[in-house]
Amino acid sequence: MALGVRVWKRPNPVRLTILMASVLIPAAALAVLLHGDRAPDPVPARAVRDAADVAFPFDVRVTPLDPLRPGRRLRARVEVISRRLLDEVTVSVPRPGPVSPVDNPGARLGLLRAGEMRSAVVTITLPPGRDRRTVDFQVRGEIDGLPLVRGASLNLVYEPEPSRIVVAPDGRRIHEVPARRIG
Repeated sequence: MALGVRVWKRPNPVRLTILMASVLIPAAALAVLLHGDRAPDPVPARAVRDAADVAFPFDVRVTPLDPLRPGRRLRARVEVISRRLLDEVTVSVPRPGPVSPVDNPGARLGLLRAGEMRSAVVTITLPPGRDRRTVDFQVRGEIDGLPLVRGASLNLVYEPEPSRIVVAPDGRRIHEVPARRIG
């Protein structure tokens, strides 16, 4: 060894085995002392809750009511379908974005009960040009005083895209369109 330079040595396998055994054997003995030889009690099925449920408590759907024309106004219906009691529901077009709301920057839908559907018509001015874009909508609401926000997009496709019809395994006919990046 020269002047502060340490050389790494490969660990001795015998020493490593002894070290591991000296840690694992007492840990296993302690576990047997604490729990004995009994198996843990099974959890009743009703106590098990699926914590991986990511279903949002409301759905949002956007439908254009007018033909898509660049630079012109477009009315879009924004539907909100609630699965739970949803309060203070509003619909808006977030800014900044490629479009601007015309006369109603948003709409208040108020209180929605579970299973109820309400809609609002939002008028926007489409951007000039025929580039493919999306228009984003935002729905805000409260459940038990906690604010929730969910978005939905309207895909602005001015010219029909090449597609083909494929048949799904369950027999449904689906229009398949090649994916490409927007923006």
